[in-house]
Order: sequence, then structure tokens, then C-alpha cells
Amino acid sequence: MRAQTAADTRAGAPDVELLAPAGDPDAGYAALHHGADAVYLGLARFSARAKAANFALEALSELAAWAHALSPRRRVFAAVNTILRQHELAPLIESLAALVDRGIDAVIVQDLGVARIVRTRFPRLELHGSTQLAVHNLAGAEALGALGFTRVTLARELTLEEIRAIAAAAPVEIEVFVHGALCYSWSGLCLYSALLRNRSGNRGECTYPCRERFTAGGEERGALPFSMKDLALPARVQALKSAGVACLKIEGRMKSALYVAAATSLYRAALDGGRGAGGLEEAAADVRTVFSRPWTSLYLDGRGARDVTDRATVGHRGDPIGTAEEPRRTGRGGAWLCFTTAAAIERHDGIQIDLPGREKPYGFPVKALRVLGARGAGRMAFEAPAGARVAVALPRDAPPIPAGAPVYQASSQRTKRSYAFQRPRPGEYKVRLAADVSVRVAPDGLRGEAAAFPPAVERDPAAERDPAAERDPAAERDPAAKKVCARLSAPRPLAPARKAAGLAAAARAVFEKLGATEFKLGRFEWENPDGLFVPVSALNAFRRDLMAELGARVRAARADRVEAITREVCRVFAPPAVPAAPAWIFKTDRLAHCEAFESEDWEAASELIIDIGAEPLEALRAWLDGPVAARLRGRIRLALPAIARAWEEADLRGAIAVLRRDGWTRWEAANIGGLRLLESAAGGEALECTADWPLYTVNRMAAAELFAMGMRRVTLAPEDSLANMRSLLAELRDRAAVLAYHDAPLFISETCARASLRGDCPGAGRCDFTEMALVSESGERVRALNRRCRSVTIGEAPFSIAHRARELAAWGAAMLRADFVWRAYAPEEARARWRALRAGARLPGTREGNAK
Repeated sequence: MRAQTAADTRAGAPDVELLAPAGDPDAGYAALHHGADAVYLGLARFSARAKAANFALEALSELAAWAHALSPRRRVFAAVNTILRQHELAPLIESLAALVDRGIDAVIVQDLGVARIVRTRFPRLELHGSTQLAVHNLAGAEALGALGFTRVTLARELTLEEIRAIAAAAPVEIEVFVHGALCYSWSGLCLYSALLRNRSGNRGECTYPCRERFTAGGEERGALPFSMKDLALPARVQALKSAGVACLKIEGRMKSALYVAAATSLYRAALDGGRGAGGLEEAAADVRTVFSRPWTSLYLDGRGARDVTDRATVGHRGDPIGTAEEPRRTGRGGAWLCFTTAAAIERHDGIQIDLPGREKPYGFPVKALRVLGARGAGRMAFEAPAGARVAVALPRDAPPIPAGAPVYQASSQRTKRSYAFQRPRPGEYKVRLAADVSVRVAPDGLRGEAAAFPPAVERDPAAERDPAAERDPAAERDPAAKKVCARLSAPRPLAPARKAAGLAAAARAVFEKLGATEFKLGRFEWENPDGLFVPVSALNAFRRDLMAELGARVRAARADRVEAITREVCRVFAPPAVPAAPAWIFKTDRLAHCEAFESEDWEAASELIIDIGAEPLEALRAWLDGPVAARLRGRIRLALPAIARAWEEADLRGAIAVLRRDGWTRWEAANIGGLRLLESAAGGEALECTADWPLYTVNRMAAAELFAMGMRRVTLAPEDSLANMRSLLAELRDRAAVLAYHDAPLFISETCARASLRGDCPGAGRCDFTEMALVSESGERVRALNRRCRSVTIGEAPFSIAHRARELAAWGAAMLRADFVWRAYAPEEARARWRALRAGARLPGTREGNAK
């Protein structure tokens, strides 16, 4: 039975939450108006959609207050889903405090350091795992549950049966994407933009290389092998609901409010039912007219799906409404596009047509429209109903339109009129802090106290019961972590009132007028034992002064709390001792590399890491039982793959169990669920484990979280900047390994690059695809590799900073790693490069990759 989650205990929670994107305030209000149970948005920093308009704090406060005031109450989540560098931790604390102040319900997180800060310092915020964490099995969901997460967004690549199995046993809520743009690579594992263009997708700066044209083998035109269709699952909503999914998520923080309204309305209808197949298709057509590539269900119905990329055309298409006939020419050199329209059409709509040889559809507005009769004659019209044969005037510079070309409605005036939404007046809604006020009236004047519990400075008692939460020193020594009080006296002589009745109600009415402040009135106590008269003007002045003092104290308490947290988070680790020269680690996925090594090569290797996913288990065991392994017994580490799907996991668990029985106790994990998978497969026995780069250690708090999980060492991210790496190495030293040489995958994908490029798949049994050289339209040379029908793309040139070994050592690097993984190195070549790297050579044909 599924474990109880936050959704089970949240009052009024829907059975399945519909979560919509809000790239700007209009999109947020549109989503809530058209049926979203929650919206997710980003701030100006730390959002994986950095190019979206995103939210200023005042707009965030208004949207949150509006959402919480609706009935039933709606929720607002903030995406803090980038990986953060060292210098960004301090501004992160300020941003998280601002989110708490404004009543945000949850944060969506990729960086484990951010998760640690939220869990231990801002426990009011729910933690939701981003799809960037690439969680694709139960072990990953369990690992996040142990870290205090209440929800995880599963990877988009999963099948319905995989989702069902995870949801049935996960200790957290399961969220899945149901609509929107797809990345070619597993989210969080894409390094193309970062390593080849110095713009990291994991930091919200992706340049979308997957939408570019690539050529292979000297072809002139090529195709778009990495350009995915749009995910669209309205017909699978009920199946996902039955599978135990807690939340359906729509992608689109870069999209317009109209798109968000239409998409939200579509999935609201799909969830609630009642509109029938026809009504659902009409809603789907509306979405397609706003923005849509061709739609796909990806691998939800099975991993054998093939037609998932849009290999010939890029960008928005629209709703398919007809097929072009032979254009009708006019005597004045003009032409009309004729077709039978499947949807109502009117002037000022947009039309797009797929044309052979063009990467983008040809589009134009409907400026003149004819409804054609049976004999071809027609009349000018403003609109035409579905089923009508129509002629649309083509622009004079239109390219030739072949008969049979698909015609799309790329913009619809009717759709634009159909999705109005309500938005509150500016300043009408605002998240306010409850202030308890007590006023005592005496003959010599007024005395009052106002008290509040600012959420950003209050220690949530629930955190004390969280076994994963570390003790927070700031809450212990800082009085700002408790109630914030302001006291005020206003001396003035007061005389008895002629009519004492109604004085308390009048006073309360005065103190409810807090519109210009950040407060709302909580409890109100009025003590006037002598029935004294207080002029309203005096009460107004007293209220203003008392609340101004409380506001100043709350801001000071908040600032003190933020400063205290910042001191703790930004406290530099006490660095351990570092050897005079860095040690070297050799990692491989081919045992043949090891056979070419000689004594001097092994003497220089402090550790050998072997990827266990590349070699047959029996061959690996035989090698591990051989003389080389015997010599290196205390220096061998076995590495798990970053991805282990349901059909791979049983074999992987079996391999772990067998290898553990053979005495191998040193391991490396490359996914959030890796350590849990190891412990489970090894019968709960503790193993010594290190963290590979896909766990993204780019700040000290991420390292601290991984160490707390039991990792003995971390591997710094290959996309990190050298400046940030220097900062980390000064603290982590021998607890961090630096990738000095590697072929880090630019893409890891379930979608075959060759099949996408060629437009066909011969099937696994007849496939001869092993490796393919490609060139992007930007001139980048890459290689697509086939690994058991999983495509891995690497650069034509390996990445190397080994020539910086002395510089890295001066920064504190104690462990340098050379990865001979993915690329098919000949054993002798691997040996020669290993020797050259250790000598500090700049290998020809390599590039640095790391951002400056």
C-alpha cells in the first residue's frame, strides 16, 4: 500500500492536483481562472527558465494571496531548480526568506544543497524534487523521501507501468508531466549547451542545441534528429490518475497566458470528464492554435515508440485543418490557397503550411477569405464554418504551394476570445502577517503591544521532529527566531466617556485599518476599565506608530535571521591536509584498457573505477578474480550507471549482490537513488560509496548533503566554472575529485539518434548502428553512440584540464580523475593518454569545456 503523503493530510486537497506554469503574472491568473489547482513560477534568479519574464516579489505576493483566497484554496510553488555556485548561496538565503514571507507553499529543487538549506533552515516550505534530478525508479523516490522531500517529478521518459510501480510504493507524492516541450536528453543530464557553448541548461541558460539541424556523412541537408515533438497526454489522464499519480504538470513557463489558459482548460476537462470526446478534441485544437509542435505520448505506452521526434520541421505548427489544393490564380498575378477546412476560420486567423525543403512552416495571416460553392464560385466572407471549402488569399511573395501540403490553423481569433480571465486590481491582494494587538487605556494615556510571528524567522516545531533535519544554531541563539514584539506608550490625559458602550468595537475598527502595512489584525484585546474616552484621531495615530514600530522590528528580526543563516551556510569547511601532488584516478568502461597497462601505470593510479554496466557480469567477475585485480584489490571501485530502468534494474541488483558476495565493497553512484539501490541490493549492509558528477556538487551545501547521505567523496561537475571549482577545492580537498580528462555525455537519451536522423528503425535485432559522426548547424562536431538502444552523444574532441594540474593542486585539488568512458579508445591509446595526462601534457585535439 502506498505510504501516506502530504496530499493525504492536506485539508481540501484534490484527488489529483493540476499544476500549471506561470511564466508571468498574467499566465498565473489565467491558469487559476481556467482550473489549475496550483501554479509554479520562478524568480529573477535560480530558475531553470531564466529567459521567462518571471516574478518580482510584489507580484508574487499578490498572486499567492489571490490563490490562497480562492475557494477551494489554490497553491503556489516556486521553481528554485538550478544548480548554484558558491557565491550564490547568500542571495539564495534572501530569496528563500522572501518566499516564506510571501506564503509560497513549496519549492521545486534540483540542487541537493538548496534542498538541505530549505529542510534545515526554512522547514515551512515543502520540498518538491525537480525532474532535473532524473528520478526514474523507486530507489530515487525513496532517497528523496529520506531527505525530507514530499513530492518528486518523475522523468518524462517513463512508461505508465514504471510510473504505476513507483507510485504504489513511494513515500512521496508522484508528479508527472502531461503536456509541453520535451528535451532530447534526460533532464539534468544534458551538458551540450554547457560544455560546447558555455551556457548551462542546469543553470537556466540553455541554448537549445537539440532544435538545430545536424548532418551526417557529408550530407548537405541533414535533419533535426534531436528535436522532440511536444508531449501531450489528455487521453491518458485517467490512466495516470488510476496509476496513483498525485499531480499532473503542464510545461510552459516560456509560453503566453493564452497558451496556459487553453492548456489548463484542456487538462481540467480531461481530469473532470463531462465534455465528451468531441469537447476534449475542441479544447485540444484550441491549444494547438496557440502553440504546438506535433504531439506525442512519448514512451508512456511502451519503450518501443519510434515517432517521437520532429525531424524535418522546427517550431510551432498549429492545428491541422486541411490539405492544400492546386492554388487558384487570378488575372492580376495573385493566387488563392484552396482547401476544405476542418475548423471554423475567420479573417485575421493565422495559416501555416509545411513545405518540402523548408525547415520552418510558411505562415501568413488571413487577410481575404472566400467561401467556395459547389462549382468553385465563391463569395467574400469574414468567417467560414467547419466543413466549408474555402479560398484564402496568398501573399504576393508566397512560395509555390504544392497540392497535398498540410494546412494548419496557427492562430485563431475565436480561441483568443474564448479564454478571458479575471485578475485582481493592483494592490487589492497581498500576503499579510497576522499581528496580535493589545491596548490598555489609563487616565494618563495609551499603552500597547503588538506581536507577530514572521514565518521567515520562526522555527517551525515540525522541524524538531524531522530526523533528517540538523540542529539549527541560529534558532537557538537568535531571539528573532521567536515572537517579535513592539511596545508603545502614548501619554495624554484621558477623561471618562459619556457613552462607554461601543468603545471596544470602535477601537477594533481603527486597528483593522492596516491596508498600508504588511500586517492584518489577528487577536485584539482592549482594556479600558475606567471607561475612558479616546479620540479616533488619537487611536489612529497610536495604531500607525505601534504598527510602524512592529514593522521595523519584524524587518530587523528577519534581517538578523537571514544573516545568521547566511553565516552558517557560507561558513567555510575546515580544509583537511592536502598531499604535495594530486593523486590520479583511472575510470573505464572497457576491461581491455586495463590489460594494456604496465606496472608503472598502476603504480600511478590511486584508484581504478570500473563501470559495471558496460561489460558482461561473468567477464567482469573473471577479471576481478585475476592477477591485475588482485594487485589493485584495495584500490578498485565499481560504478553504477546513471540510468537503470525497470527492465535493467533486476539485472543490476543481481550484479550488485553477486559482486558484494565476492567481497567488493567500494562503489560509486551517479543518481540520487544509487546509494539506496546499493544498500537494498546488498541486504542493507553499509558500503563505502562516492558520488559521481551527475549528483552535481557545485556548492559546499550540496557536498555537505552528499556527505550526510554517506558519500565518502564527491566528483565536481564537469560544467562548473574554474573559479567556482577553485572555491570548492579550497574547502573539500581530498574529499573531491576533479574530472581532468573525460568524454562527458552531452546528451543521454532513450530516443535513437540514428532512427531520428534517417526516419526509420530496423529494430534492435537488425540494427547495425554503433557510432555516427554529426555536425550541428553551428559547426559543432559530435558523435552519437548506441548503447543498448540508448543514445549517448559525446563531443568529437575529449575535454581536458589535465595541463592545469599544478594550478589545480595549488587550489587544493588532491584527486584528479581521467575517464576513458563512452569513447571507443584502443587499449594502447588509453595507456598513452594516461601517461601523457599524468605528465601534465596538453593533449592535441582536446578542449577545456569548463566555463571561465
